[in-house]
Amino acid sequence: MRYRYISAVQCGRPDYSGFTLLELLIAVAMLIILVTLAIPGMSAQIQNSRANAAIFEMFSTLALARSESIKRGYRVGLCPTDDGVNCKNTYYWQDGWMLFHDPDSNGLPDTANAQIVYHNTEISIQIMTTSGRRKVIYEPDGTVTGNSNLTMTFCRPLSNLPPDQIVQSQTGRIRIERKVSLATSLC
Repeated sequence: MRYRYISAVQCGRPDYSGFTLLELLIAVAMLIILVTLAIPGMSAQIQNSRANAAIFEMFSTLALARSESIKRGYRVGLCPTDDGVNCKNTYYWQDGWMLFHDPDSNGLPDTANAQIVYHNTEISIQIMTTSGRRKVIYEPDGTVTGNSNLTMTFCRPLSNLPPDQIVQSQTGRIRIERKVSLATSLC
């Protein structure tokens, strides 16, 4: 019987797998550079996503206001607010907005239970309405009070994109206009 001698020690250079410290440092440095370049683009993308969410939230609140006024048979109002209780006398809506019952037609939420919806925004965009429109009041037939269309402009300060707008006619029809270049001067 022949025996074969097997040595536990390999001859020659050992075959190690893995990375050297220098290769690992180069890979980490490249990763840091790529992340540093990607963060500004991501912050603008995050702001655009939040702005789109605010636009659709406002659109759905306007549609809900119209349907509530028709369903209840009396006026329903929408106004800017920062506490969900009192309307602010301003054209800027980025702090939040409130939908409220207005059965006595005075244009204000009179009681604590007058609130239907309160939306508090936590975004870094600017939302403003056309001058003369500090609130939106819906009549029981679904029309909007006022002498002109309501236009809400959504400006994105971190983006170079033109602003978006929500336009509501006096008859209650709501539409979204994307990237309105004429409204850039408003922002």
